[in-house]
Amino acid sequence: MIYISTNCLGGKSFVFVRNVFRVLKVYEGLGIKNIELGSVHLGKVDVSKLKKYKQKNGANFIIHGFFPPEKKGYILNLASQDQTTTKKTLKFMKNTIEVCNEIEADLYSFHPGYSSEVDSKFDALGEPNAYGRSFETAIQNIQILADHASYYNIKLAVENQNALQEATKLFCKTEEFKKLLRTVNNKNLGLLLDVGHLHFASKIIKFDKNEFIESLKHRVFEMHIQKPGKEWDDHLKLDRATAQEALEPFRGLFNKIKLTLESVNLTQKDILDCKRILESTIKKI
Repeated sequence: MIYISTNCLGGKSFVFVRNVFRVLKVYEGLGIKNIELGSVHLGKVDVSKLKKYKQKNGANFIIHGFFPPEKKGYILNLASQDQTTTKKTLKFMKNTIEVCNEIEADLYSFHPGYSSEVDSKFDALGEPNAYGRSFETAIQNIQILADHASYYNIKLAVENQNALQEATKLFCKTEEFKKLLRTVNNKNLGLLLDVGHLHFASKIIKFDKNEFIESLKHRVFEMHIQKPGKEWDDHLKLDRATAQEALEPFRGLFNKIKLTLESVNLTQKDILDCKRILESTIKKI
């Protein structure tokens, strides 16, 4: 099933549209019913309004990252060594799982955390923590979330990171996700495979991205699909070649994976064009 992230729509001067209900109003006009509630919004969200929107439009929701938003944004960090950050992150994400249950969203996807505290651009604030300690902390906290999600039968998908900064060289490689899935032995825990992140991480850390896909594709619950930038994680407008390359390895699995467009700064026409590219690519494959 094809989903469109609310992160996709560009506003004035092509910046993120911070009010999620403005995005949903546009998506209603475009006839988009499968929607990922994204992580770039700000302002208190009335969950009852989301429920009313869903009922009125026959929409299907999934949630990603920092949602429902608050008035002031901050970075969630499941790998943090700071107890205040960890408690705040877990409280927020447990609440999101409960919101998923309220709005009948069957999937919550999120970043696994960072090896240091980070700013809004994911640059490190201070020296990174030891890799092993950060990795194990993230696994412990994902276990807590998985236990909480199991109560509501909500699926969780952990996103692979891009390795473009030192803090995001965590949960990039095949072995890391294999260990996560072995340790947190929960059928409702899987991966959010971001094709742009995999593109950069495989080059920077130097691992075989095809092996990553083949080893883990049966535990992929969702994909974030966009065209990678040449040197940075720009989430560019999707084209046919990128869609073909991203989707080909998942032949026969499209009924099990949510395929989410996460190109950003798109116009309404761009969004519909990208949606058609995904639809036609699936049919050809």
